[in-house]
Amino acid sequence: MVSGMPEPNRKQRTPQQNAAFWLYCTRLAEALNEAGFDMRSFPWKEGIDIPWNKQMVHDFLWIPVQEVMTTKESTTELNTVDVNEIYEVVNRHIAQTTGVSVEWPSEESLSEGQR
Repeated sequence: MVSGMPEPNRKQRTPQQNAAFWLYCTRLAEALNEAGFDMRSFPWKEGIDIPWNKQMVHDFLWIPVQEVMTTKESTTELNTVDVNEIYEVVNRHIAQTTGVSVEWPSEESLSEGQR
């Protein structure tokens, strides 16, 4: 969006657009499967630059591990032990596969982040 330009009037998609979107997704998924491409072997996966955000980390890294380790679907169901154990597994795997490791936030860093 160009700075200073008014935001166009954006309405929620229509029911027809919603149906078309899901039909497209279904057909594309079927076509990719029929062509022998699963998600891991999809040739564009490596070439698409999609930055991570907190929701993606939650949805694609944390929740799958959480569900396997605890059978709990929501983070609101976790206890303090669950959180620590899931963090250790996620952090270890990410560190081993990417070299990236992020420490669990301390009380100090939480209070600093709220300033």
